[in-house]
Amino acid sequence: MAKRKSEEELREEITRLAKGIDCFRDWEIERFHLWNGADAKYDLDTLVEPGSSFLDMFEEHGRSVHSFIIKEMQSWYSHTASDLQSLKKQGDQALVKEIGRFLTRFKNEVGFDFFSEAGLVRKIADKVLIRGKLVNQEEWYLLKEVRDDVSQSILSENEVNKISDLMAQFEGTA
Repeated sequence: MAKRKSEEELREEITRLAKGIDCFRDWEIERFHLWNGADAKYDLDTLVEPGSSFLDMFEEHGRSVHSFIIKEMQSWYSHTASDLQSLKKQGDQALVKEIGRFLTRFKNEVGFDFFSEAGLVRKIADKVLIRGKLVNQEEWYLLKEVRDDVSQSILSENEVNKISDLMAQFEGTA
């Protein structure tokens, strides 16, 4: 049976996830001003909540809500990762580079990989390994980032080797 997390451990987890959400929020605001001018007004209803709002919820509610808050934050990471992958798939090279710069910035500022937190990499890797092949460019790009990151801890060395072989097969058919 898993050890129940203390109040402080839950607060630290929410703080860690909130830092990443704030990094994304800052990047989104920067992109908006870059495209629309520094004086343009941003519709805050279209923006992700600041990380502090999750910490406020943590402080305001009882323990039963704390795990729910973390799950909601993890769900946000998963959906946002999917959105970023979809944007990269559209093929606008400037946007693909911008997203790549954001992901690097995110990892440097926040201290963890955006896609690994989302669980997306593990999910896609598992599908590819079970299926025994890649079926689209989205899978290839996502797994390429993990394959090329020698510091990643999402996949074992054996899994990376199998995925590298499957990527080579996909490249031969694409």
